[in-house]
Amino acid sequence: MNRDRHLSLKAALFVSVALWAVPSFAADDPATPKSGATPDGPANPDGNTAAGPEVAAADNAITVTATRVGNPNFTAPTTTEVMTAQNLETRAADSIADSLVQLPAFRATTNPQSNGVRSITPGASFGDLRGLGESRTLVLVDGNRYVPQIYTGLGGYQVDLNQIPPLLVERAEVVTGGASAQWGSDAVAGVVNIILKKNFQGFDFDAEGGISDHGDNKSYRLSMLAGTDFADGKGNIEVAVDRWENGGVGDVFTRDWGRQGWQIAGNPAGPANGAPKNIIAPDVRFSGIAPGGLIVGARMPNGALIPLNKGTTFDSNGNPIPFIYGQYPGSGTNGVMIGGGSNAGLNVNTGLTIRPKGKRTDFFGRLSYEFAPAFDFYLEGNYVETYGSNETLPARDGAIKIYADNPYLPASLRQSLIDSGASYYEMGRANYDLQQQVSDTRNDTYRIVGGFTGDLSPDWHWDGAVIYGRNDYNQKVYHNRNRTNFDLAADPVWNASHTQAVCRVNADADPNNDAPGCVPMDLFGSGSISQAAADYVTGTTVTETVYDQFDANLNLHGTPFSTWAGAVSVAVGAEYRSESQRTTVDPVAATANWESSNAYPLDGKFNVKEAYAEAVVPLAKDAPFAESLDLNGAVRVADYSTSAGTQVTWKVGLTWRPTNWLLLRGARSRDIRAPNIYELNALGNVTRVNVLYDGNPYQVEQHTGGNPDLQPEKSDTWTAGMVLQPAILPGLDLSLDYYNIAVHGAIATTAANQIFDFCAQGQQYYCEFITFVGNVPTVVNNPYFNLDVLEREGIDGEVAYRTHVGSGDLGISLRANYTFKNGTDAAGDATPFRNVAGSIQGVPKFTGTANLNYEIDRFKFNTQVRYLSSMLYNIDYVEGVDINDNTVPSVAYVDLGASYKITKNVEIFGNVDNVLDKDPPIAPSTFGYPTQPQFYDMIGRTYRAGVRGRF
Repeated sequence: MNRDRHLSLKAALFVSVALWAVPSFAADDPATPKSGATPDGPANPDGNTAAGPEVAAADNAITVTATRVGNPNFTAPTTTEVMTAQNLETRAADSIADSLVQLPAFRATTNPQSNGVRSITPGASFGDLRGLGESRTLVLVDGNRYVPQIYTGLGGYQVDLNQIPPLLVERAEVVTGGASAQWGSDAVAGVVNIILKKNFQGFDFDAEGGISDHGDNKSYRLSMLAGTDFADGKGNIEVAVDRWENGGVGDVFTRDWGRQGWQIAGNPAGPANGAPKNIIAPDVRFSGIAPGGLIVGARMPNGALIPLNKGTTFDSNGNPIPFIYGQYPGSGTNGVMIGGGSNAGLNVNTGLTIRPKGKRTDFFGRLSYEFAPAFDFYLEGNYVETYGSNETLPARDGAIKIYADNPYLPASLRQSLIDSGASYYEMGRANYDLQQQVSDTRNDTYRIVGGFTGDLSPDWHWDGAVIYGRNDYNQKVYHNRNRTNFDLAADPVWNASHTQAVCRVNADADPNNDAPGCVPMDLFGSGSISQAAADYVTGTTVTETVYDQFDANLNLHGTPFSTWAGAVSVAVGAEYRSESQRTTVDPVAATANWESSNAYPLDGKFNVKEAYAEAVVPLAKDAPFAESLDLNGAVRVADYSTSAGTQVTWKVGLTWRPTNWLLLRGARSRDIRAPNIYELNALGNVTRVNVLYDGNPYQVEQHTGGNPDLQPEKSDTWTAGMVLQPAILPGLDLSLDYYNIAVHGAIATTAANQIFDFCAQGQQYYCEFITFVGNVPTVVNNPYFNLDVLEREGIDGEVAYRTHVGSGDLGISLRANYTFKNGTDAAGDATPFRNVAGSIQGVPKFTGTANLNYEIDRFKFNTQVRYLSSMLYNIDYVEGVDINDNTVPSVAYVDLGASYKITKNVEIFGNVDNVLDKDPPIAPSTFGYPTQPQFYDMIGRTYRAGVRGRF
């Protein structure tokens, strides 16, 4: 009872906020229907989904289509958002992802602006519903699986949405709730089903270009779609080509706000010294490293670090000069300070591109032929090539050993080291003379689909498909440092005749440990490393991952009989899927010897056999307080060849229309995500880590990698909502939906110390990952675990209104989300559930996307507002104690667009994103940008213009 009252209060609060906001906000396209309607009528993508009957009555009707039964009179109990081709045109989007992420149900995630120092995914955009991760959002194309883009060395399973050309898209349906029973594994947070244009006749083209206010982010896109019928309309052929290119954006120092050098600096003495423990400030610089080298102290034989000549750096000629420290200087590779007289403009953001360069080419073809009403065959093929390139940080060191016999060490420093009795200096260095790493990645995706649809009778329909997809991912990282070679070259001595510097390893009398080709390095002074030495200590990392997917499915839906309330609808089907992954790496990466982008060889596969059934049973029709009442249920049984074994997922829901202006809906589902190939089979590496066990410190050997005993994640989802279409105000539609998702046994890695803590608490499962010699732990296996509980709770709302004003049509709408709960609870952890909603570790509590459209004669105008509420920088921080400013302000971005039809078939258009050139809020991470690019725009005002034709 208390829980119900709690939910009612939340719902009432959200309704009040949404209604208050209607005069101020709007959404993507007021004509955009929710849950199945399209501007031309109800959604019915090949029988996979169906809109309710009310769609035909109003173009912007809010309905639901999340069902596989083909009954056009049924409205499913789970919310579905619809993004139409018209939306994509309004946004002049480079990709479908640019428009989808505007929906509040999506959490901003990996995109071309948010790759940060991770050079492995430049140019990619993934969908992440509810912030549960890309692997828990299932992406389909026409109801069929699409081969995922698997990146070397990562455990994700995701489809790059940028690979679907916008001109091919009829609409995209987004089911914002668990849908594993209907669609299979991975649909924990929901499904993105992209519906392509079929039986196209004519010729369409798009040509557009763009540029930012700063003269970068230059892009162009050329797209063409052509189709025609043949054989008296029984056959159709269509061909599409899409070419996109973006020149990228430099580092944050290309922007006024970025040149201020904002970062977060630690204050070890805080708050005792009057300042908090962490300080967000401008002009933050590296304090433990310098381009010309920085002496940070000397190491004594007993291991103590003394401040001998600390703060000595070197000019371009290798001469010692003082390093001028600022406030709160930190040590080590990532140590920073505020201000000072050295390292101006040099921190973790220097040289880190805001947006990588990218290219994408897509070829698509479709042939269909109706042999009979019961058998309409089609064959599809597409090839997508994507390329991205970006720069990341150069190799950095916090403790290079400099011995007294180093030939390049200035004499005064050598003598000081000898006199002190210290063993060696420790030097910090930012090795810009080795050049910044450049990552070039190429992703080739091949996909062939052969399928059919057909009407067996007026009441029965079937469809099936065989799909083969392959993704070939290749990455090259140039100027990557070879750690072994660097250590050898960084330790030079004089040769026997004292005439030439050589690597120490080659100077001793033992020829068996020589390093052929080793070139000694002079580390004193910026640019002091010779090209020959740079060539010896750097190289090119080469990795390739090939992912193959085969899928075959057969589906049947119809109405076997009727009850007093109407026809009972059923859908049944079976599916077989097999997937394999093969990763090859260069010999240096195989030994984890590169500075970054190391990966290990991998060879794994699995298959799964599935069968599902869904039914809709009408319980009442045209009765008092029940214009309609329908029960919906679905179940799927999946048999995996891996440790997942046999899994059963299910869903049950109810839709009730007490009057013609009110629809109530609710659903409960059990969903799963089976462990992917990487999580099951990844080879790990071996490191030494310090742990505490039973209060005693130990150093143990840690083995990381995949876990073949992983079980599927299991999710329980509740949704409940209502749709209002008041007759007293035609054109107004409102909806409100509550969701609660709990994922149990979420697959994750953990810290070695946590394994020991769980074992010490008596959890035998974790003790089995520890090897003991007597009572002393010596080895810990730290693979992926079914460890966490993920929880998401919130409310989605939509208000849409369309009316005739003057000589044109006006549309206003608002989509919004309010998040109550977004967090994680580690199984076995004594700490309570950590809710990070309203902080940058989670999501904003309130997000909204609004739009105002006006169309008159040949002109169309639209204004979009994207709003993110204020957040805490860290949910655990106390302002003034842990940090100086723990609040990240709210942000509203305004976008404008307009188009004009110069002829019946040709239209020119222009869009301006971030019209007010809003700077992103300062919210730095300890190792990354000074803001959070998954939420905020770092590029600034951007213009796009072009021409489109529809013939």
